[in-house]
Amino acid sequence: MPSSIAHALFPAGCALLSRSGLPALPRKGWLKFLAVAVFLGNAPDLDLIPASLWPEHFFEIHRYWGHNIFSVTALIYLGQVLIRRWVSPSFSKRHAWILSTLLVASHLLLDSMGCPTAHGELPSIPFLYPFSDWSFYLPFQLFPIIQLHRGVHPLLAHVLAQDFWVHVIFHEIFFSAALVGIWSAVYFLSRLLFLRKKKTPEPQAISFKEAA
Repeated sequence: MPSSIAHALFPAGCALLSRSGLPALPRKGWLKFLAVAVFLGNAPDLDLIPASLWPEHFFEIHRYWGHNIFSVTALIYLGQVLIRRWVSPSFSKRHAWILSTLLVASHLLLDSMGCPTAHGELPSIPFLYPFSDWSFYLPFQLFPIIQLHRGVHPLLAHVLAQDFWVHVIFHEIFFSAALVGIWSAVYFLSRLLFLRKKKTPEPQAISFKEAA
């Protein structure tokens, strides 16, 4: 699954390229907004905190506790509060909710693009946990699985994994940049179509008197 690097680069890059559709912000406001984007992009992985406290249940807690519909909804609510109260009150409530939803959803999007494990299992999102075992993943497998360092705490195993620093980190940066490029193309095309539609004058109704 992607590391915090990919989860930070993708939402922050998309947020930066979408600034034309956001309220005008001073430099400090933009720095705050990018900080919120990085935080929300990584927010579902906050379940790493309890997972690290109980390493014997690490893989039972991580993803299951932070990637389900209840945790995601709570994080989206927190995000819109941060956007409106900490970044700028110029964001409307509706706008803040949409932005927060997209930023949190970016985490789920990347996590659902993991490559199969050595056992052929695809990383998936347990969205309906704890009520159902149903989970989802996307057919676009971009982010490789790390060969973990053995014999240490599961969280430390990721940090010490040589495979991550030698190969995976560059893989993540490349595909994060590629996804940002796709987002920017879609965003600017939609903005162009919206502005063109807005400038197109509506046909004037002709009254019977004018016609006569």
